[in-house]
Amino acid sequence: MPSENKGKNERGASLVIVLISMLVLGVLTSGILFVVTTEVGTTANYKELAQARYAAEAGVQRTINWLSNNYTVPTNFSSYNTSTSPVRCASGCSSTGAVVMSGISGVASNYPDSAVASAYASALSNQAVSGLANASYSTSARLVSMIPGTNASWLDGNNGTPQIWEITSQGYATGIRNATVQVVATYEKPGVRIFGYGVFATGTACPTITMGGGALTDSYDSSAGTYAATAQTTNGDVGTNGSLTITGNAAIKGNAYLVNVTNGICPLATYSNTSNVGISGNGGAPIATGSAQTFNTPVYSNPSPALTTITAYTNNVSLPPGNYNNVQLSAGKTLTLSPGTYNFNSLTLSGNSTLAINSGGPVILQIAGAGVLVNALDLSGGTVSNSGGVPANLQIVYSGTLPIVLSGGAAASGVVYAPNSPITMSGQAPWFGSIISKTFNDSGGAAVHYDRSLGTALVKSGSFQLIGFSWSKF
Repeated sequence: MPSENKGKNERGASLVIVLISMLVLGVLTSGILFVVTTEVGTTANYKELAQARYAAEAGVQRTINWLSNNYTVPTNFSSYNTSTSPVRCASGCSSTGAVVMSGISGVASNYPDSAVASAYASALSNQAVSGLANASYSTSARLVSMIPGTNASWLDGNNGTPQIWEITSQGYATGIRNATVQVVATYEKPGVRIFGYGVFATGTACPTITMGGGALTDSYDSSAGTYAATAQTTNGDVGTNGSLTITGNAAIKGNAYLVNVTNGICPLATYSNTSNVGISGNGGAPIATGSAQTFNTPVYSNPSPALTTITAYTNNVSLPPGNYNNVQLSAGKTLTLSPGTYNFNSLTLSGNSTLAINSGGPVILQIAGAGVLVNALDLSGGTVSNSGGVPANLQIVYSGTLPIVLSGGAAASGVVYAPNSPITMSGQAPWFGSIISKTFNDSGGAAVHYDRSLGTALVKSGSFQLIGFSWSKF
């Protein structure tokens, strides 16, 4: 009897297939959901990280604004140890550590002036960012370096001290995951030297600088020693926005800077040299600057109103800082000035008299020249004696257009800032320091010895500028 073939029972296979399909779909769905969730989280993290960085950068900008507009650079440096980097506190702080102003929790302020530190913290601690409801920042600033100098308050309001600050800004953003970003920026307030030449003439007419006879410029460094010990036959630079004429045996032991250097005869050219010595720098040729240099007119208080009053001294006299009218000195007598600011309407030395400058700090001699008929300052009948031998300790400042006559000597050291005045050197005695005038005439053979230390000793305020930037994520 033939055997009977029976088919296998396949009932339930569809269920298995469905279950496997559902499992595969579930896995795929879970994977998609995981990817989507991860992408959403990543996007949120990126958004919060970007917001935190924007907040940190906003903190840097706000700190820059605060330092530029609300912070006063110190003029008394006794509380600062400026020989180290970063600058350390010498007195008036909680420690002798680095000088710091802070608005960051956990970073202590260490600044000599508690009122300044408090103002910084109030302005730059936990500050909201406009347009970002979930973002804020806090910053601190560490003083990396500071170069004390004898500031020219008559030119820039006593803000000429170079500084470098390291700004640390922490930006925070709240959300699915809180984000913190730290930005570190380096912010510099450079000091710009005022006296970079032995002589500079701001005028553009012909002639502006005339040097004849045995007139000479060279350099020395009063911060390193006497002229005899530090003299160099270089760096005695001169410059002008107009013309330069050199005759006789006049010598410029340095470079000559002119807007144009066409050689010829004034007024057709800006440079004429018939000297047997001439320029020692740049192979004997002037250097073209291509554009004129500008010098700000000084701003200072004028003397008392009675400008026609003349005070004539025929005896030795010492005057305290203050306001004086037209002062004349004669008969070989000495006028002694102590450190401080003097406002003279005019000053005239005659009869071999002497203007003596006491050491210990700068004497700022500000000349008004109102109603004067001849010279705002005339030293031709006398000489200057700066006992300390530091040109920065005698600052002669004049904003007007009347002539000035200088007379040098073995101890005649000082700086003259008179960008609108024609200046004449009287006689052959030397002047130690630097001279800025509208025109300069040294036909008698006097030497001008430029003090190289003026590059840092007298500076005007430069603008704060960002010089470094980096960021990191917490």
